[in-house]
Amino acid sequence: MFLFSQAREGSFSFPTQGSSFAAEVDSMYAFIFWISLFFFIVINGLMVYFVIKYRRKDKRLPEKSPAHHTVLELAWTILPAFILVIMFIRGAWGYLEMRNPPEAANAVERTIDVRAFKYGWQFTYPNGDITSELHLAKNVPVRFRISSRDALHSFFIREFRLKMDCVPGRYTEAWVNPIETRTPSETISVDENGNVSKGEKEPFHLQCAEYCGEGHSQMRTEWKDDGTWAFPVYVHDCSFDELTEFTTWDFDQNSNWKNGEFLFKAYGCVGCHAIEGAAQKVGPNFRADQWRVDRRSATGEVKTFANDAEFETYLSRSINYSTEFIVNGYPNQMPKFEFSPKQLDGLIAFIRSPGQETVDETGETTDPKAGEAGAGKEKQKIDASKSDESKSDNEDGDAAKVAEPKSSKNTEKKE
Repeated sequence: MFLFSQAREGSFSFPTQGSSFAAEVDSMYAFIFWISLFFFIVINGLMVYFVIKYRRKDKRLPEKSPAHHTVLELAWTILPAFILVIMFIRGAWGYLEMRNPPEAANAVERTIDVRAFKYGWQFTYPNGDITSELHLAKNVPVRFRISSRDALHSFFIREFRLKMDCVPGRYTEAWVNPIETRTPSETISVDENGNVSKGEKEPFHLQCAEYCGEGHSQMRTEWKDDGTWAFPVYVHDCSFDELTEFTTWDFDQNSNWKNGEFLFKAYGCVGCHAIEGAAQKVGPNFRADQWRVDRRSATGEVKTFANDAEFETYLSRSINYSTEFIVNGYPNQMPKFEFSPKQLDGLIAFIRSPGQETVDETGETTDPKAGEAGAGKEKQKIDASKSDESKSDNEDGDAAKVAEPKSSKNTEKKE
């Protein structure tokens, strides 16, 4: 069983077994594979042997062959049928386990809403938190209520051996009991100079397994040039209620720009809009040099902006009323949003300077709502996730857990 062994991080054929039913799925696959391989070798070996042995020879007449062989025919009918029944029973048991969540996962307080859209993912937790990352607790069964905003998608996490269709206009469901941890500290590394790079491990991988359009390949977990993971799946060694430490974003404790960056990721804008000079996606790139640039619609209408206020008004309406003015050269695919004025302020601040937060000559943010957000948050966030792995309590109470702007753990707790 070398091909399917789990002695290391994944195997030759499979990634890590991250859920309670992953081992049974792999075992069933291996069972079918080896039986199929056995009969493939036997049947094709006999075929080659008979072709050589009974090939036509000169001056030799063909021999009369028997019409049938009852014992042989019964054997090659009953034996394969018996094996297929075993496959069916094992497969049915595994399927029923995956389709029937335990009572603990069925509770409303353990249900996570998964929403797919072109081209991203959004997760809504029982307390109302919204993220573009999926955070789960080890050995805590959860139920996913899955839907799609626009087209057919497929919710697939390979380490969990979990796949479920996302269908517009209806809900589907799935559940999982994670048994392996995977934390930000393992997947993101920050050196002493504050440089961010990939960690020793990767997050569990989420992807859309149903072709949904030209941006389909963007709906997957991958490392970005800005030092973040897109759509990562993390499993923490904590209770389900303690996940709020990783999913809650405090708008009052962060600058407008950071609030905008969070909304840009949490609501999937990253799926259609690239930053600065990155490769073009479905929608226009967010670039600082495009601030207050005239806009031309598909019908030839031109919008000009005399001042920043006019352009900010245009952006606000373009976000919440996306079909009102379609810029020439781009499809009418942007969904309708209902962002509050405070959320719009954050998004506009981010769009104005998407590459980095604007600072003055002293190095301080020019946004008066910046609070304590700074460049050191990334390292503090990684340190906080390390404490999650060790489960060690700080009895002195003087270790502040600070949110990371590149993840969804975003609540600042002051001394």
